[in-house]
Amino acid sequence: MKCDACGAPVENGKCTYCGKTFNSEPKTSNNGPQINQTTIINNIHTSSHYSAPNNKKKKGLGCGTLILIFLLLGALGSCVGGKSDNSSSSSEEENKSVWAEEVTPIDDFEYYIDGDEIYLKDYNGYDKKIRIASTYTIEDATYNVVSLDATFALERVNSVIVPEGVRAVSNNVFNSSGIEFVYIPSTLEEINTSFLSYFHDVEKIYYGGSEELWNEKVDCERGDIDAKQIIFDANPDDLQ
Repeated sequence: MKCDACGAPVENGKCTYCGKTFNSEPKTSNNGPQINQTTIINNIHTSSHYSAPNNKKKKGLGCGTLILIFLLLGALGSCVGGKSDNSSSSSEEENKSVWAEEVTPIDDFEYYIDGDEIYLKDYNGYDKKIRIASTYTIEDATYNVVSLDATFALERVNSVIVPEGVRAVSNNVFNSSGIEFVYIPSTLEEINTSFLSYFHDVEKIYYGGSEELWNEKVDCERGDIDAKQIIFDANPDDLQ
């Protein structure tokens, strides 16, 4: 016969596998052998093949620890990278002049010619730093720049060098231009209040003549000129 609990052979009234004892043969019915469920459960728990599940969780880094690590790494990278960028930016700023390094081409201006003289009108270029040449060569002929007429009005420029030889500029030549640095030639015949009234928050005005010559041509007080500094006897080739 077979054990009705585990199905192993029964010898001498005892199961050869689970050890269950039998007083008589297991009862059977039309549906097969009657199984004692309590005995099955007990046998399962006492069987050598049973092992309890391991409910222990593996330890790892918590979210808080991970966030702290990422923040520390980010701060370290920012310090290292930031130092290099700031050093590079400072170097570029030190080597950067407020003045144009090259002469602004004549094609950036509207102009007309009278004899051997050229009169500049509107500036149509895109540079913010302007250096006007004292002469321009057009079709193999050279012309002297003598006048500026509303040239930079309503055009945003940072610095302008008006060359020696220019005799006249219109009062509104720098109207709403945002000019910060300007060189005014000693050859300018007149420097009146209307011309200077268009200067707003100017950093420096460089004048090619002496202070005495400036005072002869300017008909307003120093306090009426909105410029932090006026430098006399300046040379446009020495501007930095």
